[in-house]
Amino acid sequence: MTIAQTVNSCEITLIHLPHTSENDVAYVPNYVSNDEETYLLNAIADQPASRWNQMETSTRRIQVWGGNVDAKLKAVIGGVQPLPPFLAKTAEHVGATCCSQVATEFWGKKMQKPNHVLVNEYTTGQGVMPHEDGPCYQPGVAILSLQSPAVITFTSKLGDDCTQNLPLHVALMPRSLLIFRGKAYTDYLHGIDDVEAHVVASDALLNGTDEEVKGALAKREDGHLELKRTNTRYSLTFRAVRGAMAWASLRK
Repeated sequence: MTIAQTVNSCEITLIHLPHTSENDVAYVPNYVSNDEETYLLNAIADQPASRWNQMETSTRRIQVWGGNVDAKLKAVIGGVQPLPPFLAKTAEHVGATCCSQVATEFWGKKMQKPNHVLVNEYTTGQGVMPHEDGPCYQPGVAILSLQSPAVITFTSKLGDDCTQNLPLHVALMPRSLLIFRGKAYTDYLHGIDDVEAHVVASDALLNGTDEEVKGALAKREDGHLELKRTNTRYSLTFRAVRGAMAWASLRK
């Protein structure tokens, strides 16, 4: 189920995953302008090669900002670091959306503002296996998509023995922001398939009524919907390292 609402001039589509609260997922189209997208893409490209880390399980590259989180130690190695200027303003904007526009109106309580950002690079056809972000962060994440669309898939961790546990999809258009928290964060895995074109059932695409999404979709003869990935996609993943863990790390 989806509900479209406008909050402080911000178009927000609320998405209800099974077994979660109604407002645990929010999709915001056109969250940044074309100029802001260009600025962020140029800033990402201007970073030195040493800023890129190669993923151990794939050829995908990431930049880590805010400190290196060790999930096993549940600590930020060296403490939480300030975000660079090109990310700090966007993180502040995202934090304001999560803490004010979305949280106050829909979630009923404020979230900690982001202090950790991953810059993810996905060449056409690259994805990320279903995963969870884990307990090192506050249970909420905001994902800003740049340059190319993709489809993120949510799969319940409860198993496959229930029809309500079938994979559900959200199209992530360039410049859009996806926010999810609560049970959508703790009880679901999320991932992106390694495909050049996503094919999903029309009733499983949870934001298929969004005008920009509709314009990018092609309907196949079998009735399924197809979304082509047009370029290298960059995503900025904003999270908040849990306060107690961040504070303990800073004291070391």
